[in-house]
Amino acid sequence: MGLSSLRTSSDFDRVFAERQRHFKNGLTIYFRRSGTCDFRYGIVTPKRFGKSVLRNKFRRRVREIIRTSDTLPKGLEIIVCVNKPLKDFTFALVRESLSWSLSHPPKGRARDCGVSAKRQTL
Repeated sequence: MGLSSLRTSSDFDRVFAERQRHFKNGLTIYFRRSGTCDFRYGIVTPKRFGKSVLRNKFRRRVREIIRTSDTLPKGLEIIVCVNKPLKDFTFALVRESLSWSLSHPPKGRARDCGVSAKRQTL
């Protein structure tokens, strides 16, 4: 089971328009309940916060944290945005912030697929 990512600017615009967000340790995590039961994510790393090596390293860390997460909320789309220089982020800090945000999804009615489900491993 692969994870889906937000690809188009209209995908990102829909999540930003919802205005449900958490601020944690220099990250802003935007949330939106989707019309499907899939968990989808996007990552925003502006150039002003670091060179391409640091931006790509941050993206890899976020993808790995999401990939190895035990439970992901179903029917949720998130965007992870950076609010401070990337050199200040450690893997542990990013993991803590994302784990906290994923365990506190926005209030709202989830679809029939349930709020969260255990990830299946092969």
